[in-house]
Amino acid sequence: MTWTMPSLRECERRSKKWRDSRCGPGQIIKHLREFVTKGETEKAPEDIRKLVEESAALALVGSREQSVRTVFEYLPGAEW
Repeated sequence: MTWTMPSLRECERRSKKWRDSRCGPGQIIKHLREFVTKGETEKAPEDIRKLVEESAALALVGSREQSVRTVFEYLPGAEW
């Protein structure tokens, strides 16, 4: 697989798409404060594989379009 430098127009398009889709630091802090002050937490065992995969899906939105491939390897017994 060979990589080619994207054109300036393509870089600008991707940069705008990223800026438009990201949540600013102020919004992140605001959401975290709201979450913490509500105190709506429940402690329970979670499937670590599901948690990692859902988190990665959120973090890597749009990466498949860029031919990014993500692989997770778990140790045996790492379900909980």
